[in-house]
Amino acid sequence: MRKVKPADVKSSFQALVTEKKSYFVRQETSLKGTVHEMKDLSLLSEMTFHSLYVEFECFISDLVLAYINRDPSAYQRDLFARAKDSVRSKFDDWTASRLIPKTEKNIKIDEIEQLIDPRNFNVTFKDVDALKSNANRWICPAYSAGIAGISAADTRLINTTHSIRDFIAHQSVHSKTNMNNMLRTVDGGNNCHNAGLGSTQNIHNVGSFLKASVGNQRRVLCYADRLLSIAAAL
Repeated sequence: MRKVKPADVKSSFQALVTEKKSYFVRQETSLKGTVHEMKDLSLLSEMTFHSLYVEFECFISDLVLAYINRDPSAYQRDLFARAKDSVRSKFDDWTASRLIPKTEKNIKIDEIEQLIDPRNFNVTFKDVDALKSNANRWICPAYSAGIAGISAADTRLINTTHSIRDFIAHQSVHSKTNMNNMLRTVDGGNNCHNAGLGSTQNIHNVGSFLKASVGNQRRVLCYADRLLSIAAAL
């Protein structure tokens, strides 16, 4: 049975993000000197950021599935344990103790997708803690080390990126408050990895915040580079 290679999932994500970065630079160049250059650049930054995070969520989903596809034993143990717990709660210990799981050494990737979410949605996680928790239960140690080892700085970056995406998508008071709370702590006290990616002031215009320069690069592209470096280590 041909299995999905995690390395291919990573290289695909890298290619997609690199292309989006190139697109941003091309569009920025085309806007120079136009009447609405700054306003359009703000909108471009916002749209590019949203697209980048969607790609990252898809990447995480594909990577988790790929790791389970390589070795589905941990996922099956968790699945059957949950099945037994369900039977125990609905019937009794006697019935649950007599369930004999039939494990499979190889499971097709589309079957894994159906097992995890029969609604055919991507595998998503509300934050890094949830990602780590599920990876610990579903993925064998040989493949889960990268996810388990996500650093504090990388955790803040991912969760902050998620919060910015939510505000762009929903524009709600709650999402805005959450985003600004995340932005106040993302640099972790001048942490070199996330330096310049946060703000101590409330952000009202996300596009303007993302188009601002950090060093010699637009902030939106700095976020893209951080997502790339994180993805490579998972």
